[in-house]
Amino acid sequence: MGGEITGNGNLSASEGGMSSIAFYNSCGDLTLSHVKSSGFDSIVYISDVTGGNYPDSTIRIYDCEFDSHSSTIYMMGNGSISEAPTKLILNNTAITSGYVGICGAGSTDRWGTDTAIINCTVSGKYAALYQPQQKAETVISGSDMSGITGIAIKGGVATVVDSTIRGTGPYAAAKASGSGWTDTGDGIYVESVYNWNATVYVKGNSVVTSENAYAVEMFGKTGVGLGRIIIYDGEFTAERGSAFWNDIGVFRIHGGTFNNSVSASIERYD
Repeated sequence: MGGEITGNGNLSASEGGMSSIAFYNSCGDLTLSHVKSSGFDSIVYISDVTGGNYPDSTIRIYDCEFDSHSSTIYMMGNGSISEAPTKLILNNTAITSGYVGICGAGSTDRWGTDTAIINCTVSGKYAALYQPQQKAETVISGSDMSGITGIAIKGGVATVVDSTIRGTGPYAAAKASGSGWTDTGDGIYVESVYNWNATVYVKGNSVVTSENAYAVEMFGKTGVGLGRIIIYDGEFTAERGSAFWNDIGVFRIHGGTFNNSVSASIERYD
C-alpha cells in the first residue's frame, strides 16, 4: 500500500525476456495500491499453471504506476486443472512497457484468465494488450491503450467499452503466426488461427485509430477456431481504412462512425 519498488537494472538482453520480476505470484492473492515500480523486466508475473489443486490467483492493482523493460504484467492460468479463472483487475493504473503492457501466455495448458482493465492508460512498444488464450474473458473500459498494434487478440472474448485504442506502428499485412501475432499497426487486430475462438466486441463511445494501417482488422484461417468482430458503436479512423477483413469468420457492424473505407464483405446492419 503505497511506496516505490525499483529494480537494480538487471534486465534481459532480449525483448520479452524475464531476468527480473518485481512481484511473482502463484496461486495467491495480491493487492497493490498506490505503488510505483520500475527497473524490472516484468512488474507482476502471474503463474498459476503449476498450481495443481491450489486456488486460482486474484490480482488487484489500483492507482499504480508501472514502467518495465519487457511485459509489464504477464499472466498464466492453469488451464483445465481448475474451473475457476485466474483474475486480474486493474483500475486507474498507468503502464509503460518496452514490450507488451499486459500479456497472456498462449500455450494450451496456460489458459483460464479473466482480466478487467478500468480507467487505465497502457502503452506497450508492440502492443498494450496481447491475449492469445482460449476461454479468456477481457474487459477494457474507460481506458487508453496504445502500441505498434493497439491490442492483439488471438483467443477468448474481449469487450471494449468507452475506450481509446491506438495503433501507432507501420503497416504490415496480416498473416498466420504460430507464436505471437503479426505487427500489423492496427488499432484492434484479431488473428484467429488457433483451434479456439477469438472474439472482440466494441461498444459505447470508443475511439479506435491507426496511424498507418486499419482501425479494426480480422484475419481468419480456414478450418480453425471462429474469429469474430462485432461493432455496436464507436468511431473508427485509420490511414488505410476503418475496417478490414479477409472474409474468414464473422465481421458485423451494427453501428458506429467509419471515417475511411470498409471491406465490402463486412455485414452492415446500420
